[in-house]
Formats: sequence, structure tokens, C-alpha cells
Amino acid sequence: MKKILKLVLLFLALHHQVGAQIENTFVPINGLPSKEVYSLLVDKKGFLWIGHELGLSRYDGISLTNFTCTNQVSLSISDLLEDENGRIWCHNFSGQLFCVEKEKMVEITDYDYTKEDAYPKIGLLDKELLVTSKQGLFIYHTGNHQKKYIFKTSNDQKAQSTESIAIASNFAILYGKKQMYAYNTATGLKPITVCSMDSNNKPFKIMGIYANTTNDTVFGLDNNQTQIHKLLLRNDTLVCVGTVQCYSRVTYISKSNINKYWIHASKLSQLNDGTIQIHNKNISDIVVDHENNYWLSSLTGGLYFIPKKKAWEVKKDVFLNKDEFVKTFIASTKGIIKVTNLGNVYIGNQPNKKSVLQLPQNAGEVVNIVEVNKSEYLIITGNALVYLNIQTSIIKTYMDKVAVKKAIVDKEYIYLATAGGFKIISSHLEKEPRFVTVRGKNATKDNTEANFNTNQRSRSIAYNLSTDQMYVAYKTGLYKLTQGGYKPILYQNMPIYATDLILHKNKLVIATMSNGLLIMEDNRIKNITTKDGLTSNSIIKLQQTQEYIWLLGAGLVQVINLKTEKIENNWALPDIHGTEVYDIKIIENKNWIATNSGIYEFTLQNNKELKKPVNHLLFVTTDFTDTIYNNHSSISYSHNNIQFHIAALWYSKPLTLQIKYRLLGSTNQSWQMVSALQKTVNFSALEAGNYTFEAVAVNEYGIEAETPIVYKFVVTKPWWMQWWVYAIIAGIIIDIVYLVVQQRINNINKRNTLDLNNVQLEAQLRNSMLTAMKSQMNPHFIFNALNTIQSYIYTNDKRKASSYLGKFSNLIRTILSASNKINVTLTEEIEMLQLYIDLEEMRFEDNFEATIVVDPELNTDTIQIPPMLIQPYVENAIKHGLLHKESNRQLSISFQLMKEINAVHIQIDDNGIGRKQSGLLYKKKNEGLGFSTNANDKRIHILNQTLKNKIDISFIDKKDAEGNATGTTVLISFPLEMVRFN
Repeated sequence: MKKILKLVLLFLALHHQVGAQIENTFVPINGLPSKEVYSLLVDKKGFLWIGHELGLSRYDGISLTNFTCTNQVSLSISDLLEDENGRIWCHNFSGQLFCVEKEKMVEITDYDYTKEDAYPKIGLLDKELLVTSKQGLFIYHTGNHQKKYIFKTSNDQKAQSTESIAIASNFAILYGKKQMYAYNTATGLKPITVCSMDSNNKPFKIMGIYANTTNDTVFGLDNNQTQIHKLLLRNDTLVCVGTVQCYSRVTYISKSNINKYWIHASKLSQLNDGTIQIHNKNISDIVVDHENNYWLSSLTGGLYFIPKKKAWEVKKDVFLNKDEFVKTFIASTKGIIKVTNLGNVYIGNQPNKKSVLQLPQNAGEVVNIVEVNKSEYLIITGNALVYLNIQTSIIKTYMDKVAVKKAIVDKEYIYLATAGGFKIISSHLEKEPRFVTVRGKNATKDNTEANFNTNQRSRSIAYNLSTDQMYVAYKTGLYKLTQGGYKPILYQNMPIYATDLILHKNKLVIATMSNGLLIMEDNRIKNITTKDGLTSNSIIKLQQTQEYIWLLGAGLVQVINLKTEKIENNWALPDIHGTEVYDIKIIENKNWIATNSGIYEFTLQNNKELKKPVNHLLFVTTDFTDTIYNNHSSISYSHNNIQFHIAALWYSKPLTLQIKYRLLGSTNQSWQMVSALQKTVNFSALEAGNYTFEAVAVNEYGIEAETPIVYKFVVTKPWWMQWWVYAIIAGIIIDIVYLVVQQRINNINKRNTLDLNNVQLEAQLRNSMLTAMKSQMNPHFIFNALNTIQSYIYTNDKRKASSYLGKFSNLIRTILSASNKINVTLTEEIEMLQLYIDLEEMRFEDNFEATIVVDPELNTDTIQIPPMLIQPYVENAIKHGLLHKESNRQLSISFQLMKEINAVHIQIDDNGIGRKQSGLLYKKKNEGLGFSTNANDKRIHILNQTLKNKIDISFIDKKDAEGNATGTTVLISFPLEMVRFN
């Protein structure tokens, strides 16, 4: 009896311990709208659906998406189901039915919840949604949306209510009014009996059934709801095949796997075999996701997450002091030897005070521990080699002032990579320690290549006794010890700066400072970098276990398979991000990793259960408004800002998940990476064309989702890029070209006509100029000039005759020269006028006085005007005005720049007899006003045809107070547009 009691107590204690261990792994999920959760569902895509007091939520491991319906009369949601098309079905506590499809929750109004006394229970069988009702069984076809009620029998028109439902195999089992029913599409609803499995087949009373089933087993309750009966459908009979006694009233049953299920009561949830119990959580439902993690809903605590069992665990040594951790360790005959950062050496798995030793003072930072023989060890520190004998418990400095980076032990020697170079000491530690001359393999500093200095800083060594190979990593590069000396090892003709070395058979594994990992075999070197999956190209330390090389560093643990020379990404490695890794060794066929947060122990085996992340494209929006669900969509150019809403599932470490994506057909088609927290990938202002969006979830190990997202779509051309627009534009362009060409032709014709007119005007102008020239050379003037010369000769006035003749010839030459020019400078025009006036002054002798005044602001050398344009008016003033006056003949000519009217102003003023009197005199002689005047007027008329601002000529008849004529003033205004500048 005592033995039985002990077994019972032991059983209860084990159950309590198992339950406590599970409860210690509970991770509460924050952010739910309510702590009262009724139902859970993991859908085919991997999403977790949560029915709770305030509605329905979907969880992807990172955030919640809440669903509501505008017609809801109560918020609480329960009984979650998924059909073959991925739609979610549920109901609230008022009895309303809902369906979630395309990110929207809609009510199934065909079910009239107002006529029901309680909320229903629902089940999915093929394409039918079965809903319990006081009117019998409500059936809603999920494909064609047809509805109907069916009753107990086809002839019974009185409704027989149904209260609970379970789906088992190809049948739905229902309970209502103390009667059990079976239903499928072929047979309809028919009553069935329940009996025990004994030989008497006694009737068996069931007070209800649960929706969840395990295989073909239906779970029923007795009247007190403390016994669970396992029922199997055999023809028209439910046979009880087993009973589970519960300690309190059962509230719900959840599936676990084929052979196990969870039984929930108010204060206890347990597996049906009793192996796991959860106390005082008030669990309402339990589900398992695609990564084998557990999710628990509670009526008081909300949602809990239990990660799947890890392939590793952290070992906390209770004997360590605060802030103390193991830096290196090794297995020995007396248990594990552990050396800590505080210099304590613990011997044995449960060390006592006698087995704890202390490193000598000033030993320096602990680096490693190596076994020399079964009882003797060397502890490598930053400043010394420390001798440890576990049999005698002796610990002392073996060699000081030596900074050893790595040590390798064989039968005779210990090879050391130190800050002072590559050193060798005897492995017989009882002898006085001293360095052996570096003659290993006949390589000395006297016969090394390029007179190599063996005392330079070395970082690591690699030695294989069976193959007699040795490599040393110096600060200047990597070298191999050969018969001839030190041979440098190069990669891509550059030195290799190694941080650590391991030689396995004929393969040399090289950790580098910035070039990742190198694997050298014979004359081949393979480079493994971040492009091949390395977390970092900077590797601090290497360790070897069997056929695997471990890459260690700050938060870095990766494994290289030496056979495949590839990174092993499918191992469940310890989560040591943010920690320092110091040592790794195999102890009792398990790997131990020493870090500053403890020692991790795990089995070195391929974890086939490590799941891949899952990704889904939920929907696509344009301009964040219009929602698209179908692939191969056609998107308007006016809505070419496109957003892809992505869900990535990896519940184990959701915050480390990333989305890798690209858009084929765009200007940038390279892969981009964003955190899965972003959830939305946006592309703005896409050009018209065909596109393919690709995305895939990637976890921290570089493992990608099984099925990537591929979404093809077309951005249609805008209206201005349609063919008819091009046709219209082409027509407009042709019309414009035609009009331009026609206008060009018209302009050319007009220009040709204008050029012809200009030529004609030029010819007329030249003719008028010649005519004017001829007028200046009229016989009267020449005759008078010759008479004047003759009179000087008669009077024997040789000087005046010579002077007059010289000026006369200069004037003739000037006039002839100007006749070939279109324009002359104003200076030349004034000089010609001066010659003409000088001749007239000599002819009139002392009875004629003339002056020419030029405005100082007028640059006569740079201004050009038509030649002989002023002279005719000067000639008229002399010939017709001053000639008929007996004395005091005066003539003044002035040239002035008129800035206000943008012109050159010329004034010719005389004190002659006036135009009226002169005209009377010439009329009596039957002579006109003069040939030169008429020719000049015609010339000015021709010039004015080509000018915007015309040449203006005006006459002023001067008179005295009595009205007698006192002379004439001629005003000539030349516009500056005509006055050409040099």
C-alpha cells in the first residue's frame, strides 16, 4: 500500500513539475483588444485567428488585424472554421453568422438569428455550412449560397432542434433534445443511437458533443460534464469506445494530434493521457501552428505563446559568482574543467571549495585551455602559460611574459603562436620551460626564404602530425613551413591576413579579418563570404568538431561542412545574438558553447523539423484606396501608385524576418530587402508596361519561404498614348508642317518681291544719285567756276587762280568718288560741303560769309549717310537766296544730335531774299526751282519707302516786323535707323 501511495505521489509530482515547466515557457502576447479569448484557429496559410470578447483578430506574429461588421449586434466571436477556399466562418454570441473573405467580414443574413433562443454551433462538411437551430438544421451552401432547413424526418413538419455539432469523416454528428443525429448530403439528417461497447450494447446517454474531433472519434459529455466519452460512428450507431474521468466540469476540447487531445476545465487543462497539465490559466482553446509552436487562449489571461521545444538549452552554473562566466573549458577524468573571466578554475561537474583554484595574479585574460597529458593542462592567458595538474591540484605560472594566441600539442612539442613570434617548447612540463630553436622541418631563420624573421607577431598556427604540415599566420601574411624555409601563401597575388587557422587532413581553413573564410586544398583556394551566406566577412575564431568548422565571434555562430564546403543553415543553433562567444567543444556527444551569458548545450544533428517561413500577398491597392485581389490585373495609368500588402509568418522569431523583393519591368530590377514589420511595399508613378512583382520571406538563417510571391500586372497606357491620340497628333503635325511650309513659301515669295522692290528702289536710288550728281555738275556751276578762274588769270592773280583751281578739282574728285558709294561718312559729307562753300566764297569775294557748326556729341567719323544729300539745299540757299542780295550775304549750317527724337538734325539758314521773291525772279526768266532740287526730292522719296521713321524736310520763311522777307531756314531730320554706323 505504501508503494502504491509513493507511486501516486510521484506521478502527481511529475505532473506538477511538467506543468510548471510548460508554464515557465508561456509568452503572453500583448496588444489584443481583450483578455477574454474564446476560440483559436490556424488557417491553411499559417495565420492565427482569434475570437475574443471584442471581436475577431488575425495575428501574423508581429501585429494584429481586427475584423468587424457594420451589422454586428454584439462583438464577441467564437467557433472559428475555415473552408476549402480559405474563408473564415464564425458567429457572435447573439447568433449572427459571419464570413471573412478578401479582408472583409460580412454577415450571412440568410440565417435569422432573431428567431433563435441561443447562439448556434457550426460545422463545415464539404461545401456546406451546418448551423444548429431550434428549427432543426440550417444548411448554407458556401458555393452557390443556397439555404434550407431540414428536420428530423421528411414527413415531420414540426421543427426538431439541434444544439451541438461535430464533423467526423464524411458525416456530421449532431445532438438535440436528448437525441443524436447523423447527416451528410447523400442521406440527409437521420436519428442514430448511442450504446456502450460491452456485449449488451446498452443504450448510452450523451448530453452533448464537442465540435473538435480526433481522427473519427467524437467526444461526448455525460450529464455532469465530468466524463468525456470517446464515440465512433458505426452504421447508424455511435459506439462508446472509452471514457476519461475529469476532476471538474469540462468546458471545451481541443485537438492536439491524431492520438491526443486537450481537455479544458475552469482551473485545469491537460492532455487526455495526463502527461501535461496546465493549472489556473482558465484555458479555452489550444492550437499548433505550422512551426509546431503552441498557442493558448484564456478566458482571463488573453493569448499565450509556447515555442516548440528547442534543440538546445542554456546551462546556468549556480556556483558561479555574480558577473562571472566561463571563457574556456575542457573534459577531464575528474569532470569538466572550467576557467572563468575572474580567473577561477572549477574542476568537476559539482565543484566544492577544494576543487576551486585561482589563476596566478597578473596572468592576464583567459584565452584557452589545452590538454598536454591525462592530468596536466596548460591554461593560455594574455600574459602567461599557466600549468595545471588536476591530480595534485597544483596551479602555477609555467612561463610568464608571453602572450600566446594559440597552442597545439603533440607527443614531443607544444607549438605556440605568440605576440613574439612562432615558438616551440617541450611537451614534458616537468622540465624547465625553454624555447626550442625553430628548426621544425629544417626551417631556420638562417635558411628561410628572403631571410624571414621568426620573431614577428604571429596570430595562429595549424599543424597536422600525420601529414607533417605546418602553417603560421603572421601579421605580414600566411606562411607554410617547408624543407626550404617559410613559403608565403597568397590569394589573388595578395598576402592573406589570417586571424585563425585549422588544418583538417589536407584542407587548411583560414579565418580572415575582412575576406571571409578561405578553404585551401592542394593548389585550390575557395572563398566563402557574405554573398554565400556568412553573417560577417570578419571572423575572429575557429573551432573544429568532427567534420565541421565553427565560426565564432561577437554574436556569431555558423557552421561550415568540410565535406560540402557550404554553410549549414538547417541547424537549430542557440540564439546568442548580442553575446560574446569564447569556446566550443564536444562533451559526451553534445556541443558546448561558452559565452558571456552562459554555456549552451545542444546535440550536433540535423534538425529536420526546422520550418521555413511563410509569405502571402494579402491584396494590392492602388493609390492606397482601390483594392485588387486577382493576379494578372490591369491597372489604370491614372492610378499607377501601387502598394503590395504582404504578410510574412515565422512565429519563432518574427522580428528578425525580412522581405526580399523586386519588380521586373521597372527601371530598378535588383533585389531589395525590408523588414517584415514594414508589411507594405510601395511603387510610385509606374510607367505603362508589363510588370512582375516577386517577393519572398527570409529568416535570419537565410532560409527563404517555400513558395515566393509572384504577382503579374499591367499598367495600361494613358489616353494620350493610345493609337487614336497618335493619329490625331500625326494629323495635327502634318497640318502644322503644311501650314509652316506654306507660310515659308509665302514668306519667301514676299521676301523675293521685297528684294525685287529693294533692287528696284536701289536702282532708282542710284539713278537719283546719278541725277543728283549730274545736277551738281551742271554747266552753270562749271561755267561760273571757270569764269572765276579766268578772271583771276586776267587780273594776273596767280595765287587765287591756283587756290581756286585746286579746290575746284578737289570738289570734282570728291563728287566723282561719292558717286560710286551708297553711303559716306558725315565727315566726308561736311568736307565736300566745305569745298563747295569755299569756291562760292571766292566767287563772291568779300560779299559772302558761311559757317559750319558740328555738335561735339556727334561722332562724324562713325556715322554714314547717303552722299550729296545736303548739298542741293546749300546750293539753293546760295543760288536762289543769297545771289540776288547785294551785300552782307550770310549762310550757316549746323549738325546736331537730337537724342529725344533719335535723329540727326541739320539746319541750313540764309539771310537771302526769301523763297517767294526768288520764285518771282525765276518765273520772269522762265526757269524752274532747279534740276538738283527735284532730283533730291525724288531721292528722299525713294529712301523714305524703306524707312519706318521718315526723313523729314521743312522750310521756314523768315520775315521782319514789317513782314519783309529776311531769308530762309531749311530743317532736315535724318532718323538714326537710317544713319548707318561703321
